[in-house]
Amino acid sequence: MVGGPYFGAKARINVWNPDPHGTISISQIWVVSSHKNYDQLNSVEAGWISDGYRSTGCYNHDCPGFVQHKESGQWWVQYQNEPIGYWPNSIFTTLKNGADLLSWGGEIVNNGINHHTETQMGSGHFPAEGFGRASFFSNIEYIDSSRLLRDPNKFITYATKPSCYDVKVAIDNSALGAHFFYGGPGYSDKCRI
Repeated sequence: MVGGPYFGAKARINVWNPDPHGTISISQIWVVSSHKNYDQLNSVEAGWISDGYRSTGCYNHDCPGFVQHKESGQWWVQYQNEPIGYWPNSIFTTLKNGADLLSWGGEIVNNGINHHTETQMGSGHFPAEGFGRASFFSNIEYIDSSRLLRDPNKFITYATKPSCYDVKVAIDNSALGAHFFYGGPGYSDKCRI
């Protein structure tokens, strides 16, 4: 979602164990400000990564600035409505005034030189395989400038290589709220350079 200002994003993410084939596979929520100006870009990201952040960065209290006690007016991370911690507004420049981009989805690193990477995204299954096989984000909501949770009224989907990884907005389901399926196997008979 582009626009804002947004003051939070929320979703349920199902967790899988994709084969990263030496790279990484990520499923997460991105909360970003100044997305069109890289010099001023601020970002908060939460979700899961195939290598458990062993070689790709930090998580929770190992990240500079992440705090694990309760205060208001910060960028919070919660797990099943249980607060985990937050990034204080004081470490941000543009994000302290709200985000202008919210994104939910998957990402892989493609180090393939002779062919596309074999890194799986999500469960490694295409979104058309649906519930029980494909990865999904469900109960997607955002916090608007009134500080209220809202359902997104539409999704703008984007897949850089749909023959390798794709995304499919699902039909309405009251238990899952706004949701979509995503992912794929990477290099295969359908996915080539």
